[in-house]
Amino acid sequence: MKIVLLVVILLLVLYNKNRGDNMEHRLRELRKQRSMNQSQIAEVIGVSQGLYSAYELGTRRLPVNIVIMLSEFYEVSTDYILGLTNLRYTDQEKKFFHDLTSKNISSLVKEYNLTLGEKSMSEEEQFLLIKLIKTFVLNK
Repeated sequence: MKIVLLVVILLLVLYNKNRGDNMEHRLRELRKQRSMNQSQIAEVIGVSQGLYSAYELGTRRLPVNIVIMLSEFYEVSTDYILGLTNLRYTDQEKKFFHDLTSKNISSLVKEYNLTLGEKSMSEEEQFLLIKLIKTFVLNK
C-alpha cells in the first residue's frame, strides 16, 4: 500500500496538468511550494530581491545561468521553468521514463536499484512498482 501511495504522489508531481503556465507563474509557484520569500531565493541565486522580483513579474529577462541555478535548486528541468513542458522531471528522470518505454521490466529491475526511503526493495517489489509506473505512463 505504501508503494502504491508513493507512486501516485510521484506521478502527480511529475505530471503537472496546469497547461498554459508561463515562466513567471512557474517561478512564483516553485518558490511558494518551498515556503520561501523572494529575498531568500534571491540570496540562493546571488541577486537582489528587486531583481528576482522583476524575474517573477516578467519585467526582466531571466539569464540562462539563473535558469540553470533555479532548476538545480528546485530539482526540475530547465524546460519546466521556461514553460516549454508541463513535466517537471530532470534529465535523469527523463532517462528513466524513456527506458520505461524501450526496455522490459526485468531489465529495468536489474538496471535500477530502487529503494523506498532507506529500505531496499525486493526484486518482486521493484518489478511491481515499475510495472505500475509503466502502465500509468504508457496509458497516459
